[in-house]
Order: sequence, then structure tokens, then C-alpha cells
Amino acid sequence: MMEESNTGGTAIPNFPSSGQQAPTRKNISSTAVMIGVALIFLLACFISWHAGALFAPYTEALGIFTNGHFDSCLINGINTCESSAPNKLKVGNGATGTANIKITDPIELDNLTKKEVLGMRKKLVAGYDLVDGEYAPYAPLFGQIQDNAPWWGMDGLLCHGAGMKSIDGPSEESRDVANPYMLIVLDEGMAFSTEKCAPYPRPAALEWDAGRSQAAATYNMSDFVAKRKILASLSKNATNILTYFNEGNFTMSLIGINARDFGYQYAHIDAEKSIGISDYYGGRLTTDAVELRDFIHRGGSCGYPGGCNNLSPDNPEQDFTISKIPGTIYFKLWKSKPASTGQEADFTFIINLV
Repeated sequence: MMEESNTGGTAIPNFPSSGQQAPTRKNISSTAVMIGVALIFLLACFISWHAGALFAPYTEALGIFTNGHFDSCLINGINTCESSAPNKLKVGNGATGTANIKITDPIELDNLTKKEVLGMRKKLVAGYDLVDGEYAPYAPLFGQIQDNAPWWGMDGLLCHGAGMKSIDGPSEESRDVANPYMLIVLDEGMAFSTEKCAPYPRPAALEWDAGRSQAAATYNMSDFVAKRKILASLSKNATNILTYFNEGNFTMSLIGINARDFGYQYAHIDAEKSIGISDYYGGRLTTDAVELRDFIHRGGSCGYPGGCNNLSPDNPEQDFTISKIPGTIYFKLWKSKPASTGQEADFTFIINLV
């Protein structure tokens, strides 16, 4: 190489001292290639920063460069990458063990990244040895969660409705995201427009029996209905809402995103083994095996600027009516569409209404 003289004169060659080897053309060429590759990589990163929408499907799939910075699927040592295939439970032949699974109360998800949300879910899954292989959130269900976005809130859903207050309260979808083994979640989504927020159907217990491919959840539905009636009397639509509850028939819908995450794509309510359950207008759960289509994305139903992360789509086929408490809902789940609803279920999920 050439080194500038410290006297300010003409640069003179810096020849290697005795025992040193002068750089060869081959060494110089290798260095140039390495520099060229580095420059190309930096250029690609610069382009990805300014044109993330174009390159994101490729860079994010590789876990190389997301949201304008170097990244990976790891958060605190936990792989939060989504999977292109559903997960598999340790159930049925050869499976053993029972578990009383802790219920997680709704929590705030607003402004979290997708990786933070899915990292939390993966920790909750890992709390019990119920999954065959490594768990990874199923991409078609969770892949569209948007970073740092608001979520529909429980207060917004049950009290205020769409608008600026729709995101108030713990996040609605945390009921299922933070309770991965609650394969079926009950959803009651009527906003009563009251000053004090209404209660919601809350699971109290979840018992798991791997060998029998079965789980049983308990909901304190009597307490829910009693409190709803009190708050309904304060609503702007008190007459209609009180009639809705006093008649003893009220509508629920199932959320099946957790069932889908573990490969169960079809659900049916066995009417003969259920108590106090019937189809609501448009519902088909007691007469057919209904395909579950739940997934999470950022949509505009909340009415909040920019939209919210929320469950989609609205599927009336998953609606049903509860006409008796205490009652029982006997769900049969299948991984593929059964030849008939009389076919043995791949998994049975029972909800006891007390």
C-alpha cells in the first residue's frame, strides 16, 4: 500500500520488511469481493428500510430484517416464529395425564409487537406438557397481527361499542390468545351503552384429560346473567335488553381460534349430550359440522382511527342460544370434515354452565 510521508512530501512506497510477504493479486481480489458483498448487503438493508412493503414477505420469512431493524424470531430465548402448519396435541392412544389448567384473566395487548404477543402465548403453552413437538403459533391465525396497534377492549366491546372508546379495558382477544388450551371460548358481544362496564362470560376452571382426548371448562354463567340484568336496567335500551335476558334465551357465539391452532378445523354441538342449547338464527352448530374460520388481523370494526387488532370474520354459523342454566355444551371437534356428525370426535370439549 502507499503511505503518506509525515514530512508532507511525496508519498513513498512502504515495502514489506524482511520476512514479510507482499500482498498478491489473489489476496487483493478476495478482499475486494468481500467488500463488494458487504456493500451489496448494506444496500439491500437500506432499500428494505425504505421499501419494507415490497421486501417484507421475503425478509420477514427469513427472520432477517423487519420493521427497519435487524431481527430474529427470538425473544428472551423463545422462538416466536409462526408455523405454516397447525400444532398437534398429545392426546388419544398412548397419551396419559390430566391437568387443571390455570385461567388467565384478560390483559392489555395495546401497543405490543406481534412477537411480544406470540412470545407470551408460547410461554403459556409451555407451562404444560400437552403439545407433541415444539409449539409455534399457526401463521394463518396470528400472522396478520400488527405491531404496536390497539386492540378491541373488553369495556369497548361490552359497554361503548365502536368508536374512540372501543379500545378501553383489557384486550378482548386476550381471552383466547392468553388461554391457548381453552379450545372453545364463549363470546357475548352486546354493547349495552352503560356508564359502568358490564361483566362477560368468564371461565372459572379448565380440566384436561389427554388419554380421553377431552377437556371440560366451567363458566359461572348464573353470576354473569344476574349482573347483566342489573346493568341492563341502566342502559338506554333497557326495555329490549331486559326482555332479552328475562325470556331466558340469549345468544352466544364460539371463538375457535385455539382449536384451529391445534389442528381442529370443524366443530359441532352434540344436542343429545348438551342441555339447554339450540341454534340461533343462521347457526348450524347443532345440525352440522361447522368449519372454524377464526383468525386475527387489523380491521376497522372498532371504529378507532387506523383500526384495531381483532378477531375475524363474523360467522353467524357459530352462533347458538342458551336457554337453561345450569346447562352443558358438548362440542365435538375434528381435524377434517366428518362424514357425519355421528362420527367419533378427534377431541371433545365440554363447557359446563353453572
